[in-house]
Amino acid sequence: MEEQKLDIEQNIENQNEKTVKKDNNKEIDNKMEEKVENKNDDILGNIQLKEKEKLTEIEKKIEELKEQEIKNIKLIPKKGYIIVVIHNITSNVTEKHLKEIFSNYGEVKGVYIPINHKTKLKKDYAFIEFVNKENAEEAQLYMDEGQIDGKIVKVEILSPKNYIEIK
Repeated sequence: MEEQKLDIEQNIENQNEKTVKKDNNKEIDNKMEEKVENKNDDILGNIQLKEKEKLTEIEKKIEELKEQEIKNIKLIPKKGYIIVVIHNITSNVTEKHLKEIFSNYGEVKGVYIPINHKTKLKKDYAFIEFVNKENAEEAQLYMDEGQIDGKIVKVEILSPKNYIEIK
């Protein structure tokens, strides 16, 4: 009887030790999972930050390329005509719209919205050819920082020294 009692006590003690070990293992597992989750969060945060930096860098490069392209695309107007560049137009704007709007300031001889040949979409700027300088200056005065199709546009007159022929 005494022996059975000791065996039972021994079994209870063994079970208690196993329970304590299981609890310790669970606690260790939970701490490890928490560390892994924190590490994953840190890694994900770093990746997101790097992606955001890359996106910002790409956006800057796109703006630089747009500026460079505008500088490279120039027109030779017919003798005496003046070219105005309209920046920040939407893809909804057509040459007909621009001619209608800018004709309010004088005779418009031509309108050109470049197309991105890779995407086949309109670019966000256009060229307008005015018959005389005074009309172009008036258009710039009234339309610079004005809105076309809900977007604020920038209007500038190209200097004749920048004109080259587009082939």
